[in-house]
Amino acid sequence: MKNLLYTLLLIGSVSFAQDGYSLKPEAYTQIKSKVLQLDSLSAADLANSIAQAAETDYKLLKAEQEDSHLNYYYVPASLSEEAFNEALEMGCTSCLVVYFDVYDTGIRFNNVAGDYEDLFAVWKTEFLPSVTAELAESSFKYRDVKDKDTGVNLRFSNNGAPWEIRNNTY
Repeated sequence: MKNLLYTLLLIGSVSFAQDGYSLKPEAYTQIKSKVLQLDSLSAADLANSIAQAAETDYKLLKAEQEDSHLNYYYVPASLSEEAFNEALEMGCTSCLVVYFDVYDTGIRFNNVAGDYEDLFAVWKTEFLPSVTAELAESSFKYRDVKDKDTGVNLRFSNNGAPWEIRNNTY
């Protein structure tokens, strides 16, 4: 009997440890409402929140809507006025860009691209507060936030040069 109880406790603790996120069910609902069915104000709020959570101090360069896409471009706040104006006219290479898709039913966060340090800070602040840099670097598990019940599906990954946080929530 003692062995059976010990085995059940061990199995329970192992299955709990596999979650790892320590997110409460309502956190998934909050994440879903943060990335889906947005209006123009809540999309701007999310873009600004992402830029503010980054390690680099950013300021808004421009917001641009073209067809079914809405993009927010942020440049380092330390950029000179001349470099800022050049980025405004010619585009920028050091931008943090937050991408949204625009539908008849609302606006949906698509992804944000940037360097690892900036996006890790965003990932931790906006989506997975319990993650540490060590966990994110050592385990892909901590670069995904998924929940079948709510349809939340976000990924922090490096698909080439810039890192990105991509939203696949449905």
